Amino acid sequence: MSGSVIVELADVTRTYGGIPVLDDVSVSIPSGVIAVIGPNGSGKSTLLGILAGAVEPTAGTVRYGHDDGATAGSGKRIGYLPQRVPFRDGFTARETLGFYASLVDDDPDAALAGVGLSDAGDKRVGALSGGMRRLLGVAQATLGDPAVAVLDEPTSGLDP
Repeated sequence: MSGSVIVELADVTRTYGGIPVLDDVSVSIPSGVIAVIGPNGSGKSTLLGILAGAVEPTAGTVRYGHDDGATAGSGKRIGYLPQRVPFRDGFTARETLGFYASLVDDDPDAALAGVGLSDAGDKRVGALSGGMRRLLGVAQATLGDPAVAVLDEPTSGLDP
């Protein structure tokens, strides 16, 4: 794997109930901003889930590397924002981020400020607008300054 490649998929297949969603996909993802674009139902979310390590491929291999030589599991984290984030409605935005921040030794208030939600820290997640919930998800996915952040539809529901 090249020094600038951070994730590499080789011959990856993913099926659900025997139906292939991804079939023999090979791709090298370099560092930088990368977009995955395609029609609905084309397997984009499945691909992103595999890249993030949240979905196991049915076949094939996934290798992680970073510019500094670290590999997944060696202290470098992958941030992940799935299409639908299952936050608990009864917790505040600060409590929600506080839980995740404690796992990576980060500051939930700084994360809230980083996405423009400082004033919403004491609001219950269930009372947040769709766009504010999305921003909370972006804050959660970027806690701990991950080497790789995989964001599935990060601007969905956000105002321009």
